[in-house]
Amino acid sequence: MPTVALEGTGARIAFATSSFTSDLITLQLPERAREAIETTHLGSLITKTFKPGVLIDPGQVTAEFDHNPAAAKLIKGSAETITITYPKQDGQTTAATLAFTAFCVSEGGEEFTVGSRMTTKITFQVTSDYTFTAGA
Repeated sequence: MPTVALEGTGARIAFATSSFTSDLITLQLPERAREAIETTHLGSLITKTFKPGVLIDPGQVTAEFDHNPAAAKLIKGSAETITITYPKQDGQTTAATLAFTAFCVSEGGEEFTVGSRMTTKITFQVTSDYTFTAGA
C-alpha cells in the first residue's frame, strides 16, 4: 500500500455539549500508552525482563485556537464527547473521524506580542477508548 502524505488543512474539532467555538490552528492527537511491568528476578541473566500492563492510558489532545476572550471556558466543564474530523483525502466524499470522551485539564497560555497572532492552547485528558470511522 502506498504511503499517503496528508496535510492538516481542513481538520476540525467539535464539542458535543459545550458552546466553545474558535478557529483551530494546530491539533496534536493523543498518544496511547501502557505500562511495561518489570519482571526481572534474581535468576535473570544479562537483561531485564518486562510484561505488558493491561490498562491503557488514552493520552491527551492538545489544540491551539485563535484567542477569543468571550469563548466558553472549557476548564470549568465536565467531560464531553469530542470529535476530530480529518481532512478529506483525494476521492473521498466523507472525511474520517475520531471520537472520544475528554475533559479540559489546562487552558490559556496567551501571549501578547506586537504584530503576532494571539492564540490559546487547550489540553484535554481523554477518558475513553477512541471510535475511529474511516473516510469514504
